[in-house]
Amino acid sequence: MLGVDLSQHELFTRYLNKSTTGAYHYVSPVDKTRRIGGYYQSPRSGIVVLAAASKSEVLMRWALQARARWSYAVILMLACLLGTLYQRRQIRLRRAAEALGAAREAEFRLLAEASSDVISRFDEAGIREYVSPSSAVILASRRTS
Repeated sequence: MLGVDLSQHELFTRYLNKSTTGAYHYVSPVDKTRRIGGYYQSPRSGIVVLAAASKSEVLMRWALQARARWSYAVILMLACLLGTLYQRRQIRLRRAAEALGAAREAEFRLLAEASSDVISRFDEAGIREYVSPSSAVILASRRTS
């Protein structure tokens, strides 16, 4: 752009009239790329310095960080989902085990109460937890004999 008159460009007609330093968005006349430019006009010489980068270059780092954040968010959501599914499975297994234990207890009681034999259940300390009803009949008949 050497030797090109830029006096009618919006940098000189619009932005430099407001402030001697700043930033603005524009389409480059050289490669037609959207750019973000920062400018400075020297108060002594009036020379204007413009530094610019394409909008895609400026936003590339932001886009990479955004992708990384989204990836972390998706991984975290998947981990939460897997944790929830695991917990639900554990709850189902626990309920099934409790139901099985209750069914076995009911079966034991049915057998013990219908049996004519003496049936006792002791805990770890040797204390009776259960004695079948038939034991009262059997022990009473032994006392009388």
